Amino acid sequence: MNFALKKLAAATLILTSLSAMTTSAYANLDAQQSAVIVKTFSGTSLTDFRQFLASVNKNDIAKSANIGPAIAAFLDNKKLSEAQQNEIHRLLGLYARIKYGSAATETLRELV
Repeated sequence: MNFALKKLAAATLILTSLSAMTTSAYANLDAQQSAVIVKTFSGTSLTDFRQFLASVNKNDIAKSANIGPAIAAFLDNKKLSEAQQNEIHRLLGLYARIKYGSAATETLRELV
């Protein structure tokens, strides 16, 4: 095999593996959908993360973002794919922001 061809094959292999790793890291929720979830649930009293997920799953945003299967699998204690885990982690971040956001802001005010 020609040396230049080997370099080209190696570079192609590296780029392909990098692109395969980065595409699976994206979650289905974009910033706008996340903002809608935060706005929708910021006034509600949330007892726990599972209740939050059940409420999100009943909302239209779950259908438009296609996160219903990930939520259903999590609530049923089933094994999640990597993409579903990313979606659940994103939702966990939103839950923490909704539940503890005002308390964290108040604590920061007291510290400053």
